[in-house]
Amino acid sequence: MYQMNYNTKRTKSKHLTEVERGKIEILLKQKKSKREIALEIGVSERTIYQEINRGKGRDYDLGVSA
Repeated sequence: MYQMNYNTKRTKSKHLTEVERGKIEILLKQKKSKREIALEIGVSERTIYQEINRGKGRDYDLGVSA
């Protein structure tokens, strides 16, 4: 097993930007996998899962069924 470098596309910061959150929403609606989304944005899969869970219960829908 090898380790992937997820930070190749984005600068080091702890928070996702609104643009990145928008990309997650669009890619989820396009039925992309969590892994594909993580690679596209340059973060770990765990970050994607956390963002989806964080978005549950809000006014906007991240395209995920509960």
